[in-house]
Amino acid sequence: MKKRICIVLAKNTAEIDYLLPIINYCNYKIDIFTFNYSKNNIVKKNSLLNNYLKKKKIKVYDLKDLQHKNSFLLNFLANKIEDNSFSIKHNFYSLFEKFSIFLLLLFFKNLINRIYKEIFHLLLNYKDKKFFIKNKYEYILIGHRNFINQFFYKVFKENFKKLNNKIIFVPHGPHYAKKYNNNLTDTEKTLINKNYLNLIPNNLEKPWLNKIYKENRCLNYGYPLFYFKKFKFSKKKNKLKLLVIGRRFDLKQKIDIDVQFTSNQESFEYFINHLKKLDKKKYDIFFKPHPSTNIKILNYILKKFDLNHLKIMQDPIIFNIKSFDCVYSFHSTALLLPIFHEIPVIYYNSPMVKKHIKWKQVLEMYNYVAAKINKDDDLNYSISLKYKKKLLSNRLKISKFFIKKNPRNFFKEVDKYFKIVNNYFKIND
Repeated sequence: MKKRICIVLAKNTAEIDYLLPIINYCNYKIDIFTFNYSKNNIVKKNSLLNNYLKKKKIKVYDLKDLQHKNSFLLNFLANKIEDNSFSIKHNFYSLFEKFSIFLLLLFFKNLINRIYKEIFHLLLNYKDKKFFIKNKYEYILIGHRNFINQFFYKVFKENFKKLNNKIIFVPHGPHYAKKYNNNLTDTEKTLINKNYLNLIPNNLEKPWLNKIYKENRCLNYGYPLFYFKKFKFSKKKNKLKLLVIGRRFDLKQKIDIDVQFTSNQESFEYFINHLKKLDKKKYDIFFKPHPSTNIKILNYILKKFDLNHLKIMQDPIIFNIKSFDCVYSFHSTALLLPIFHEIPVIYYNSPMVKKHIKWKQVLEMYNYVAAKINKDDDLNYSISLKYKKKLLSNRLKISKFFIKKNPRNFFKEVDKYFKIVNNYFKIND
């Protein structure tokens, strides 16, 4: 009988991105559990990711799947709730900054959305509290991040506090903003005293320096996605395919410096304004939004700038990265993937980046893009330049930050690591 593993998703599919090469060669039976109002918010029904998971016979669950009886009202609410809605507080402040009918309607819509959420919380009768115990998972793989709200964290905590499974902390990107964090997330606090292994995605980070993580429980496994080239896609010959990578944005005109790196309306509009000058007949443009983006609001902004011809792409970009001729990107870890695939990246040089990211070694990675442009530069000109020699050089330069590992051997290496670590702690207890 095949051993089983469970991948827990607290926010979005970022951890799946990291794990895709490992999943591809994995011999375990895999379940994915999403702590969200609906699993369809995380893994879209008709997406390439969903089709891929089905092909691999990987089941995706959410809390509704653990109900003893199917609830029509619960399903109705789950389909209505927008998990990526802006906070009512931010929406309220943005109304005062710059009033518009759209923002007013959005405020009332978010208010209704909040009511739906509260009803969902009250209705959810979480019966099967032994789901994770009875399935006897060999490993539970989970990200470091907090859950989308305290309700889901409480459900998670109730289920995981008594578990004795081996826990693997999975990165949600190729790097973080700091070498280590002094403050743990709620997720980490719940699991840090268990039998865990913490994966590190690059050669720079040293999470054990916070004196909470144990150094011998941290394993540098690099970022497997960079070296994974299984998916192949053909290019359309009649048009250049441009991938646009967005950043998380907020409705506020200005954002305080202590807020996590987020683009405000002004900087986001400067970023997408470059696209207006591109010839629709020449370019086939795809927009990859940040996972936290509300797609309806994004569509509204694109329409406002006469950019509603852009195609929204919500799948992990690994599925079709090789089909693109060029990438235009805001500051995002996602742009590192096309660099590894020697695809030209035009980087929008936002002044906000240096305000929010102080770690110079991490910022160095973003010097290896093909070109940088400012708000008044011509994107079309930058795309038209030839970068062939530079692309190979940049890939080699950025490779120094990431160890290369074979995803086929992931669980063999992890098994071995757990045995060594657990023996060490037995001897020293």
